[in-house]
Amino acid sequence: MYAVGFTPWDRDVPSAELVELVKELPDPHGRRALDLGCGTGSNAVYLAGLGWDVVGVDTAPNAIKQARRRAKAAGVDVRLLVGDVTELSKMGLGGPFDLLVDRGLMHALPGPVRVGYAREIAEVARPGSVLLMTGFWTGKAFTPGTPGLDAGVISGLLGAAWELERKGEAEDGRFVLLLFRRRDRCS
Repeated sequence: MYAVGFTPWDRDVPSAELVELVKELPDPHGRRALDLGCGTGSNAVYLAGLGWDVVGVDTAPNAIKQARRRAKAAGVDVRLLVGDVTELSKMGLGGPFDLLVDRGLMHALPGPVRVGYAREIAEVARPGSVLLMTGFWTGKAFTPGTPGLDAGVISGLLGAAWELERKGEAEDGRFVLLLFRRRDRCS
């Protein structure tokens, strides 16, 4: 879709939900963020501008090229990689993350891919980290066949490693917002 320029999900600004969330989080300096399905990098560049050490991953090479241009124009350093979210632990991302952002990725993934995604984010997330997930509600997707997000289903996929802290609306009610916290592995 990036190759033909049809990206209705892409924004030139970070998501409002992310902007609000980071106000609640500790000082970002020395902390790491992972933007899953980063697209053209609006959220990743925003976080880097605040002082986060950011990695963005997307399967679309054209999106990553655009994200690199965006980061350069903003004067921030963001590590942007073409990759598969079901293989994060094999990508050499460089240590655990404190914040994981998924704006519109999980809601489009089919069942088997969701299992791999859930496994991999548990591997790269630091205990106590936060996962912000937004996407279409189940049954209200823009594109027919998009699975959407259901809090119970996603909680089940993520398993006991994650606790759902908040559920609400995002993007003026078009999206659901799910906020999870990674539990301590020792508990």
